[in-house]
Amino acid sequence: MSTPFSLMTSTLIVGWLGLGAHVLERSTVDLAMSSAHSDTPPRVVQLHKAVAPSRPKVTPISKAPVGEGEQRMSDLLDIVPAATFSTVVGVLHGMFEGAGNTDWSKPRLMGVLGYAFSFEMRKGGGVVWQESNLDWGAVFHVFPELGVRIRRYEVKHREEPGDSTALKTEAWDAVRASIDRGIRAAAWNPMSLRQKEAGLRAFAWGLLVGYNESEGTYSVRHRAVPETFTVPFDAIGHTDGVEWFCVLVYDGPASGDDRGAHITALRNAVAFAHGTRFDSLDPKDLNYPVDALGFAALELWRAGIEDDEASPEASQYNAGALRSARGYAAGYLRELVDVLPKAASDLEAAATHYDRVVDTSDALHGLCGRAKEQGEFSEDTRTKAVGLVAAALQADRDAIASIEGALAMLGTSH
Repeated sequence: MSTPFSLMTSTLIVGWLGLGAHVLERSTVDLAMSSAHSDTPPRVVQLHKAVAPSRPKVTPISKAPVGEGEQRMSDLLDIVPAATFSTVVGVLHGMFEGAGNTDWSKPRLMGVLGYAFSFEMRKGGGVVWQESNLDWGAVFHVFPELGVRIRRYEVKHREEPGDSTALKTEAWDAVRASIDRGIRAAAWNPMSLRQKEAGLRAFAWGLLVGYNESEGTYSVRHRAVPETFTVPFDAIGHTDGVEWFCVLVYDGPASGDDRGAHITALRNAVAFAHGTRFDSLDPKDLNYPVDALGFAALELWRAGIEDDEASPEASQYNAGALRSARGYAAGYLRELVDVLPKAASDLEAAATHYDRVVDTSDALHGLCGRAKEQGEFSEDTRTKAVGLVAAALQADRDAIASIEGALAMLGTSH
């Protein structure tokens, strides 16, 4: 039974919700999702699927044939995405840098998009990929006003075959034009299925930094791959037998309310802490299942260690993730001291509390590493680990109380 498909094209300002979209009609199917972090087997989640053609041919840059008088490639903008635990922040930082938009530091992107203030946990205290729900799509729903326009080319396929060639060609044209201006673009899973099967691990978001017009290939830089590689422009996003073609292209500056964006980010920080940040989202937009958010996540982790369910290895990983996130939180709040001077005292106090979280998480990371070498928590190290998580939780609570104070000083509430 065939179903008609509709193809939409639009460009929206990256605002309180901000990306243009091209979307085929949808139906829900299983999506096998892999993390860029490890060789952990894919997890099946729900997304929308459609079938689209892909071209298996992949030519390494160094071997691409060039005919006489033929343009082989535009200038190769050879830069690796920023080294952050969020691949979204990594590629946005690279895009903005190429566009000359230097206001958006990594801490500011982490804070405004929410990664710096988020923390999630599963029962038993297992490893949690903290960036997953935001990186895998929820960030599109929480984009505050970044003061730029980003064009989004997206096909979420359905089980009935559909022709997405026109959309992928449109994205190809837009990416080449952007690269010719010196601005990188971004893509989800920027590798072909054949490359993935050969061992390439370019999962999640990567930068499109060049192209070969005669070969019809993008040049890609990805934080998990040491060298630049090429992939056919219509073969990306199809790994694991799943279809989500998504390309982001910088489309220029837009008027924005910096003060309002940062106040919203502070409100969101409070919502992340209380576990209410995603209450307005459809559950399918949270593709990575967790059992607790914010303060509750830290409490669940503490209980997992106390009950001898959380392993030293998993706890070391989660301690490192908390340390990184809250380090960005402290940096972001210190950047806001000059942006929101009326609340400077409370912002600096919150940053200082996050420094405590960083120090405590660092101590916990080391403790768990020593316990991992021993194969388990001893009674003494477990007690110390529980105490360190409790201390991190208290410092996190103190930081949020100071953020609430900043919001009150600014004449707004959370």
